[in-house]
Amino acid sequence: MIYLDLSRLRTWMGPPVGIIRTNLECARWLLRNASSSAGFCGFDASAGTLFRIRDSEVRAIIDRLDAAKPPSPVAPRPDPKPISRWRLWAWRSKQRLIASVGSLASASSDLAARIKAKPARGAGTAVSGVESLALHADDVYVSVGADWDVGQLPLIRKLKEQVPFKVALMCYDAIPIKYPHLCQDRVAQVFPKYLTDLAMAADLVLCISAATQQDFRNAVGSLGCPVPRTRVITLGANAPSVADQIPEDLPPELERTPYILYVSTVERRKNHDILYKSYVRLRERGVSTLPLMVFVGMRAWKVSELLQDIESDPRVRGDFRILRRVAEPSLGWLYRHCLFTVFPSLYEGWGLPVYESLAFGKFCISSDRGALPEVGGDLVEYLDPWDTPAWTEALRKYSSEPERLRERESRIRAQFALRTWEQFGETFFRELEELAASSHQSEPFDAAAGVGVLTGSGRP
Repeated sequence: MIYLDLSRLRTWMGPPVGIIRTNLECARWLLRNASSSAGFCGFDASAGTLFRIRDSEVRAIIDRLDAAKPPSPVAPRPDPKPISRWRLWAWRSKQRLIASVGSLASASSDLAARIKAKPARGAGTAVSGVESLALHADDVYVSVGADWDVGQLPLIRKLKEQVPFKVALMCYDAIPIKYPHLCQDRVAQVFPKYLTDLAMAADLVLCISAATQQDFRNAVGSLGCPVPRTRVITLGANAPSVADQIPEDLPPELERTPYILYVSTVERRKNHDILYKSYVRLRERGVSTLPLMVFVGMRAWKVSELLQDIESDPRVRGDFRILRRVAEPSLGWLYRHCLFTVFPSLYEGWGLPVYESLAFGKFCISSDRGALPEVGGDLVEYLDPWDTPAWTEALRKYSSEPERLRERESRIRAQFALRTWEQFGETFFRELEELAASSHQSEPFDAAAGVGVLTGSGRP
């Protein structure tokens, strides 16, 4: 039996993004296509045990996340008159208030569900009827979640010493080890132990790109751990779906104002700073007509000064819009109607927004670091993420020369082939089936030394 751990997915509050999206699509595919050979589980940190998650709860989780979006405003959208700064400020304030109330209600509901479903400490069956999960030798335990936030891997390692079941885990990147200064301090601190636990527990590590596979091997080697078998499995994307009219959770000005789109969490590593600097340079050169620059993503760490600069700098006042909670249909509308997209990240293990941009037929200017060249091939223009003059010129060129954009978009339409989440699910399940059928080779663990002992079959 294949058991997919949904611990992180089960408690997620917002729209499904990044790792949560991958977890969601894996659960969806297994539930739909492999219900007889796959089940679901979670980790109870307080009890230190795994417990079963019923298919009915998985369906409820999927439905909840599919519907996750900022609540729509009660009042109708402003009519298409010239929009004053006061109206925009009032509209944004209302959106933030509604989203906050919705998040609080969702959190309260989820907390009640978690209390109800919590397994009893040490019991085979919790009082709520949720069963503890005992893994057997012919089982495969799988996690594709943010396991450094879950903390179940030490338990998985311990259980494997008792029963030789198999373990498949996912590596999205090794950035907290490669570039710790670009991450949350907490993540950078816990990541070496997490990666050690991952390497020692896994029989197979699925890496989302060739660049991530190499980074993982290098990082694990630097930690003194044996390198488990690795395979590359690239992520999928949803087929484009676009609303006919601008959704009500988007600023109405976007319906008639040209804009460039950047979809990403607003954090230091994503390098929004270079777009701000480029716009400043263009304004200082006397460029009077520029598209809006629209950032879509939740605010994260080490960006307070940048956002303050964007808001208060008179040279670019009015040039930027930041949308923090955007539902999937609204995101599709933004992709479809933008001039083009940008993705200047300092480093990526994959780069789903670049892939989504191509899926919508939109040209992207991207950083050339990490796995990003794997994502877009020759359909994307790649720039050094530190090269402000190059970004400044590229933004000017593609904003003011529509024939260049038409040529780029024509190539995308002719050459891009979408890899869907359904195709990803098929590949994912095939890898798990092959792991289940393979002969088990456990790797001895020296508890005193804290390192694995290679048996000759542990390297790829």
